[in-house]
Amino acid sequence: MTEKKPVVNFVNAICGSGKSHRLKEYILSFKREAIPEKFLIVVPTHALAEQFKQDLNLLRIPNHHIFVEGATLNLKSTLADNFQTNVVITTHECFTNYCHLATFNPEMRSLLAEHNVVVDEIPDGWFGAEATIRHADRTAENFPFLEWLEERNGLLYLREEHYDNLYKYYHEKHANSDNLKKVLYVALDGGGVMHTECDSSYSFFAYTYNPILKAATWAKGFTVLGAGVNRSGFVWMAESVAQMAVQEAGEHLQPDPDRCKHKNVSIKIVVVLSEEIRRAGQSELAHVFSNHLNEIKRVVGKDFIFATNNDKPICDFQTIGRTELGDRMGGEAVSMSSYGMNSYQGIHCAVFLGCANLGDKDRKRWADYCERIGWDFETVMEKKRQAMYFERCYQFLSRTSIRNTDTDHPLVFVVPDMAAAEYLKTHYFPGSTIECLGIKKAGKQHETRLKVLEHKAQGLTPKETVEAMGVSLRTVRSYWNQEVCV
Repeated sequence: MTEKKPVVNFVNAICGSGKSHRLKEYILSFKREAIPEKFLIVVPTHALAEQFKQDLNLLRIPNHHIFVEGATLNLKSTLADNFQTNVVITTHECFTNYCHLATFNPEMRSLLAEHNVVVDEIPDGWFGAEATIRHADRTAENFPFLEWLEERNGLLYLREEHYDNLYKYYHEKHANSDNLKKVLYVALDGGGVMHTECDSSYSFFAYTYNPILKAATWAKGFTVLGAGVNRSGFVWMAESVAQMAVQEAGEHLQPDPDRCKHKNVSIKIVVVLSEEIRRAGQSELAHVFSNHLNEIKRVVGKDFIFATNNDKPICDFQTIGRTELGDRMGGEAVSMSSYGMNSYQGIHCAVFLGCANLGDKDRKRWADYCERIGWDFETVMEKKRQAMYFERCYQFLSRTSIRNTDTDHPLVFVVPDMAAAEYLKTHYFPGSTIECLGIKKAGKQHETRLKVLEHKAQGLTPKETVEAMGVSLRTVRSYWNQEVCV
């Protein structure tokens, strides 16, 4: 099969604009045709897949939901020509696995040739991992692939003549770690692997673009729907790394222009931390959870939704949140990953007290890798922070009455730091006002303790924490095994 030039189409519109509804209308338009178009719909969760399925059932459009998570073989059989269903629904995870395997399987690639792939919500732009193997004292036996790689610009690349050897190793028991398999996938796909050795431990770090993007080459059409998709890491990787063309989808998939901006109501964005703290980390939020939740209560009153991180070694964020914000203040806990949770349209206040920033150790790994592979580190960090933090915050806030056109009730949104507030105002709520509670860092001793525990939670050793913080090993050890905040 001749591969065509890949094109990534996108629909960029706010939450609640009707992107998914417009897609269903488009699918319905083919219902009476002798040979209807085939669609593969890819959504974040099975709950959303089931919701999409029920909506299609109401329209009397035959469809099939691949219900088992990671059921790549089920998806393969469903896409085959002898399966008489023109609309197939699966999850991001399942389709990522499918495209991962299809990279090496022409039959799986060919099964997409007649399908229009539509990805609802934006997947991660990157695919790869850091694989750390400890006590690996038999290098030649455990990592024979090191002999099949050659160094270029500080990274290891697969020698072409050893492709078959690495492909066979990829399927053997020594490569049964999910992280190591991802690293080897990057190498097989022509990417570079960063390799470090310390004593008897080995670390392999490698990333490439999400395999889902490959479907833009294999499928009849490829479209991704999502708020902020045009500035996402997914699209940046498509353009900058996969060298794909990116363009706005046609009018047939665009929502009503009148619904592509949020309604003009009074929105107040309240920033918890002081303006000097541009990037909220776990230590800053732990201080808020320990000492300053009452200030937030005075801002939102009784009826509100909230989201926190899960419990971490540095602080029991979720436990404290459910007790203080939930049981004592009357708020309702909602998952940060709240795609499709639209049952809070009568709520006018929301509190997002979470962070998903890369730690110092991860940032250093990425800085080293980007320098060697030729990616702009600051751009990569910006795109990752946007996806992990800002857009997740926006998705959560969009569960409220902001998407209910029948009310003009004022809204109050509480966010951790000024960077999040400015992002929301710039891209989604231009008429909003920003206020700041101005909560500063903890006292020096308490802040040091929190920072030590934060670095421990990130997986740093005491020695690495000393280097990152610029304090003595004695200071680090004095806080290393202390209890989290409760």
